[in-house]
Amino acid sequence: MATNLKKNLAYSNGDVTFDIDKEVVEARKSSGFEIIAFVTAHDKTGTLKCTPIEEAQARTSVWLDPLKNPWVKLHDRAKISYARAGGELIVAIDDLKISRCEIGVRLDTWLHVHFDALPKPWHWSGDGMFGLDVSLPNE
Repeated sequence: MATNLKKNLAYSNGDVTFDIDKEVVEARKSSGFEIIAFVTAHDKTGTLKCTPIEEAQARTSVWLDPLKNPWVKLHDRAKISYARAGGELIVAIDDLKISRCEIGVRLDTWLHVHFDALPKPWHWSGDGMFGLDVSLPNE
């Protein structure tokens, strides 16, 4: 799903840029669906509590699912970024801050990017839309 990954990761902030796989882009163009993503934060104890940032919810490129996950429309090239601020991790997609996660002083934190299509093409199973994990550096 994601190719040409470029990582710029530090403890306090960082980003990962990537291209959407050429086959998925061609399928998107021929079928008229959008590629969307949301990001969850994890540590070795499980999924961290994240809340959507209100400013992001007002954007037309952001959809909240029934579980309040903020899905963002991706372009053919995308950037996932983060910044640690006190006991929080601010997560952004293409520079749009989408969620605030409680991290405290936890170590071994990573982000998981979930991909999907909207609207889901009736003839396409979603094969190849795997997630992407990004391990964040410890202090």
